Amino acid sequence: MTAQQASVKADATPDGWIDLARLEDDQRLLLRHDLQAIRSLARLAQGSSGAS
Repeated sequence: MTAQQASVKADATPDGWIDLARLEDDQRLLLRHDLQAIRSLARLAQGSSGAS
């Protein structure tokens, strides 16, 4: 997030990449949790779209 904010301040377009080496342990854990929730939601959406 910090790198993305620096890009915006420099009038550049944020690229959406996350530098895992710069994350603290708690940030890494939150990211893992968020990505698991996103994957779960995506699977749910894909399953319900096939049932229509």
